[in-house]
Amino acid sequence: MMELIRVCIVTDDRNTFEACSEMLSSFSPGEFKIEWLAGFESAIEELKAFSGGVFLVDEFLKTLSCWDLLATIRQYPGIPPIIVLSHPAAGADTISPTEHLSLEERAMREGAFDLLPMPQLTPVLLVKMVRYAHRHSHTIADLATSEERYALAMKGTTDGIWDWNLETDEVFFSSRWKSLLGLAEDSIGSRPDEWFQRVHPADVLRLKGQLASHLAGHTPHFESEYRVLHHDGTYRWVISRGASVRGPDGKAYRMVGSQTDISGRKKVEQEILHRTVFEMLIRSISTKFINCPSKQIREAIAESLKSIG
Repeated sequence: MMELIRVCIVTDDRNTFEACSEMLSSFSPGEFKIEWLAGFESAIEELKAFSGGVFLVDEFLKTLSCWDLLATIRQYPGIPPIIVLSHPAAGADTISPTEHLSLEERAMREGAFDLLPMPQLTPVLLVKMVRYAHRHSHTIADLATSEERYALAMKGTTDGIWDWNLETDEVFFSSRWKSLLGLAEDSIGSRPDEWFQRVHPADVLRLKGQLASHLAGHTPHFESEYRVLHHDGTYRWVISRGASVRGPDGKAYRMVGSQTDISGRKKVEQEILHRTVFEMLIRSISTKFINCPSKQIREAIAESLKSIG
């Protein structure tokens, strides 16, 4: 089913409205819902309560110009795509290429989506531009929603996020990533060494090897546990997980991941290990203590301690 595209034509001139309306409706009947907004004030009220669509705005309005309109609506959120309809200078039948280029540059600078010259306007050009503006506005809206979701996810997670642009060799470190290491927001740069130079010397080669293995395509995901230096001078255990984004040639151009503090887990694991070793010691000694003279008990203890390191 064809999507209905709302088109608001802002002009004081009936001929301009009818010309644009005819081009749209005759070229693609039923695709466009066309509305006429006569004048600056009507356009402002509609834009303030914007409910979607593409706006075709006449360069010349009786009260204020389209440039005034563009300047006014910049203060409101959710500005729709606006296409300016330009007219030739008095006494001229067409708009010269030089004049069109100058007007087009101004339109882009003022925030318009595009500028179309009325004398050279055709149904094909107008329909193509309205469709493109409509799709573009949806893409921008989807992107804004995606960025909002990402920002909320970043704010809600307890993990530190890192985003590595492999083409520029720059890494984005989230605020949470920095705070996990006791770092201020502006205390580090965006080079990979800001990360690697903080990794424990005994762990850094293993970490780099695991990253290289994933980037080479040997593993579907990256995961590594290592110690990293906190701002207070102590090392914290973390686990880092990530995945790469690859181009059509299979080469990775971006890698995104998270870093989670697992110091608490490592502490519990260490305590379990110590308890297990102690239990092994007790069992080893107890089996040798039964009916043994004191000298042999001392020798048994020394032997047991030696056997478990």
